[in-house]
Amino acid sequence: MSQMLFIGRAHGGFVLFLLLLSPVWASAQEQKQAGSYEQPARVENRTAIDGETDRFGPLEDPPPSTLSSRSPQVSLSIVLPRTSRAEESALVQDEPDRVGPLQIGFGRAVPADYRGDLAARLEWFSGGETDAEDGPLNAALTVTSPEATALRVGLRAKLAAGAAVRFTSLSDPEQQFRSFTHEEFGSARHVVWSPVIEGDTVRVDIGLPSPEALLTLSLFLDRVSHIVTPVGRSDSHSLLDADERGCPYVDVHCHERKDVNAAASATALVVFTKAGHTFQCTGVLLNDRDRESFIPYFLTAHHCIASGAVARTVTTYWDFESTYCDGPAPAMVIQRSGGAALLETDAETDHTLLRLKESPPTPRTYSGSIATPIHLAFGTPVYGVHHPGGSLKKWSAGKIESYAGFTLTDHDEQRVEKAVMVSLAQGATQRGSSGSGLFGADGRLRGVLSGVPPDELPTSRSDRSSSLSSDRKCGAAVGYGRYDQFFPLVREYLLREMPSPSSDDDKKAADGPRSENGADS
Repeated sequence: MSQMLFIGRAHGGFVLFLLLLSPVWASAQEQKQAGSYEQPARVENRTAIDGETDRFGPLEDPPPSTLSSRSPQVSLSIVLPRTSRAEESALVQDEPDRVGPLQIGFGRAVPADYRGDLAARLEWFSGGETDAEDGPLNAALTVTSPEATALRVGLRAKLAAGAAVRFTSLSDPEQQFRSFTHEEFGSARHVVWSPVIEGDTVRVDIGLPSPEALLTLSLFLDRVSHIVTPVGRSDSHSLLDADERGCPYVDVHCHERKDVNAAASATALVVFTKAGHTFQCTGVLLNDRDRESFIPYFLTAHHCIASGAVARTVTTYWDFESTYCDGPAPAMVIQRSGGAALLETDAETDHTLLRLKESPPTPRTYSGSIATPIHLAFGTPVYGVHHPGGSLKKWSAGKIESYAGFTLTDHDEQRVEKAVMVSLAQGATQRGSSGSGLFGADGRLRGVLSGVPPDELPTSRSDRSSSLSSDRKCGAAVGYGRYDQFFPLVREYLLREMPSPSSDDDKKAADGPRSENGADS
């Protein structure tokens, strides 16, 4: 029997965990010395420091001349009518005590007058330092959905090489995002969604490298997502009242465990859009064996993100947590947009592995994990870090209760066959917590939060409003998909080959924890 281990890494210095070497691990080491063994699936927690990025590089801004710093006059203003009751009915905000995606916005159709190609309706201005006739061109339009707290707009475009699109907020000029390049739009084959833009109006700037780029330009406003709940702000949470209703929510900084700090650094609030409706879940960065890069592998729940089309809408929020135990929200929360590539998804374990197209801010922990088929003993302590109700980061702790599958009644009867039940002793979960990591006492990932078994759910609306919510009672069972059962589907990404060590000391360094300066620990 072999044991497969992932330990983790972080963007800014190493996080060191104590590892109890089991006989299984010792056996693997003996095989290694003998020259014939199957390399265990082991990776260390690492911290990427400022300046370190994905080896393949983050998405880069277009050349400075493409989009002018001299904001051109808006030549087209698209204003949607006020929302109707029919549109608002698509927003499902009731029963927030169940675990699952938290819906924060609903889709809106584009008015008929603006459903065609908008390129010919724009007025173009010189985007260069001079007004050369063959220089770059800029144009701008705005999209407004009255009374929205925030917006996402979905565009399809065919852009020439060197062209770019930038989304900005009129109500919050401090929101700054990178530009989207022509490669990301392709040939208007799929919708590119903006970041979450504060306020009810989004400004869209289009930059072309030359007048010739107008000949192939096409631009369509596909859909608008009207967001009603603030995202990544101290007032964004919709937590249930915890007074006299079971387990209270526990701030992620209200503990004395360094391993929880590492898990918190790797955890992010993830926002995504399906058919125009916008949702929140939680996810966690995963480490791989490649010690020369920090590839942003991101794990979340299948019932949150299950297709490449939805993965392309992903935007993540980092460090949305209190500044100290039960303290205020941070002064700044960083949103990373650009979507993600879906690498693998599996309903039976309720796991999805993404590769973010834009690396998270540094310093940043990339979480370790453990992928062993050996069950944790009943009663083994575990914990999770998550964003219930889209709130500031919280912490939950409990013990392994059983291994059993269950059905997600809220998600097309999805059967999570490969699951572990956790009895929570501290900290409540809620919609928005889905996809968050389950960690062992050693700080390594064991699974992702899936949902509440049907027999643990309240049976009537009066039960939900007047009695203890099942996923919030201390001792209630919450289901997590098992990472060890998902790992075989993604080992090709997480066990990338490393350069062969040239000496025994190098072998030791490649297999063991590293400190921030790269020395053995």
